[in-house]
Amino acid sequence: GGLDPAGAHVDVDPAQWSAADFEEYRAGHPLTAMRPLVQSLMIDDIVGTDVVVALTDQHGRLLWVEGDRSARDAAARIDFVEGSVWSEHTVGTNAPGLALTVDQGVQIRGPEHFVSRVHEFNCAAAPVHNPTTGEVIGAIDVTGGDAAGQPFALAAVRSVVAAVERELLAK
Repeated sequence: GGLDPAGAHVDVDPAQWSAADFEEYRAGHPLTAMRPLVQSLMIDDIVGTDVVVALTDQHGRLLWVEGDRSARDAAARIDFVEGSVWSEHTVGTNAPGLALTVDQGVQIRGPEHFVSRVHEFNCAAAPVHNPTTGEVIGAIDVTGGDAAGQPFALAAVRSVVAAVERELLAK
């Protein structure tokens, strides 16, 4: 796809959306309504663990990236920020992009990432489906240091996805 694994910069916003366009899009996305549930099940408990939790759309665009300040700052250094697109096509192998591509939970550790500047990070992600249609509507991801590389990280993400899908069905 023309990606350079040693590239210093990856274009993680190919659409070049304005801030207003992104805010409007994010506000209307079904996972936005699930943010309080994800907050209570996962985000509230990760402070100080050097990880962030991200909610993406079906294209890998990061709708929300949450965690403590130091974890968000570390993620920002690799452009893992709200509005950026972390699809396989955009940045190569990474958990949210791969989970969306293969439609199942995945875990990527360090150098398994395609882009070398992401090699210090681990991530685990799983797709979220519309429970009525089965269509993939996004993904939930945990990205960061050692904690995100542990087997329980993927199990936790899958559990939160299951809760989100049940809540979507109830709405």
